[in-house]
Amino acid sequence: MSDLISVVVPIYHVEAYLSECVESIQRQTYQNIEIILVDDGSPDHCPEMCDQFAKKDSRIKVIHKKNGGLSDARNVGINAANGDYLLFVDSDDYISNVMIERMHCRIIQDQSDMVICNFDYVDEKGESLGINKPVENVTVEEEQFWREMNRTHEIYGSNCAFYVVSWNKLYARKLFKDVRYDVGKIHEDELILHKLVSKCEKISLISEKLYCYRQRAQSIMNSKYTMRRMDGAEAMIQRSIYLHQRGWQDLAELTLSKSIGYIMKGYAMPEHREKAWKKRINELHKAFRAAYIQIATGKGASWRFRVNSLSFYLSPFIRKHIIKIKSGIKSTGAKIFPAMRKMADG
Repeated sequence: MSDLISVVVPIYHVEAYLSECVESIQRQTYQNIEIILVDDGSPDHCPEMCDQFAKKDSRIKVIHKKNGGLSDARNVGINAANGDYLLFVDSDDYISNVMIERMHCRIIQDQSDMVICNFDYVDEKGESLGINKPVENVTVEEEQFWREMNRTHEIYGSNCAFYVVSWNKLYARKLFKDVRYDVGKIHEDELILHKLVSKCEKISLISEKLYCYRQRAQSIMNSKYTMRRMDGAEAMIQRSIYLHQRGWQDLAELTLSKSIGYIMKGYAMPEHREKAWKKRINELHKAFRAAYIQIATGKGASWRFRVNSLSFYLSPFIRKHIIKIKSGIKSTGAKIFPAMRKMADG
């Protein structure tokens, strides 16, 4: 236990869950930790609770700051950290007593730069929802990481957060040497992921569920689709360019294609005619077009990708109506073919 591990906990408006979160970190079997509680201008009793925790445990450091959002709070925690390794815990979640010990053992044993553990979805009372996805105990290099991430996404869809989220990972401190979270963005985990993974020679995966991820109705990702949710498109566009530059053409195509869904969902919202929405959609469409030109003209670019993404390259409006036409044809076909079969049988 010679390695110091810094646990960064961004805190905002979670007084009902904060004690459970902090106490689960304090109970870790791996004791050489510093716990950095970043009070992000919380308007409830969280600031006072943080100060009380620090009085009782010398490993706890409290930072009070003006509200700047999750990314800003994490960055402040990173800047204050002294550890050889970094771990993030969201303040409405909690962790297994052996989480840090298990993760530290694997990162040392495998000489990895990052270790990722499985997690359990729990409700507001902490009861398991039983919807976590299986994970293999393996060690992978970067290309395999991206391929496994895309394969898992195809099977489980957007519910598979294992590869993306920041809070189920133990990081070597060096990964954050010149990298920080994008302030003011949501999907901040998506935006930073390729910047961190690109620095990893090896990444270890742990099948054991060591983190409890609480599902709250009022959380950002469970709330109404807002303009900020389109930040996910920005993350996909940036990552696709990175993957293309690494020579992983098929991964770049898959990733850029995913950005379309984020933008089209924003385009479908009633607010999309508002000036701010129009501006954001235009920004993202411009970024998509620049990435499309790079990737679609790249070595080994597939005709399927070129054709399927061309309508969106030209205009979200064209894409929207092509989808509507295809849906209409599919619906009509579903009605006609059973009737034709029935006539043939008769």
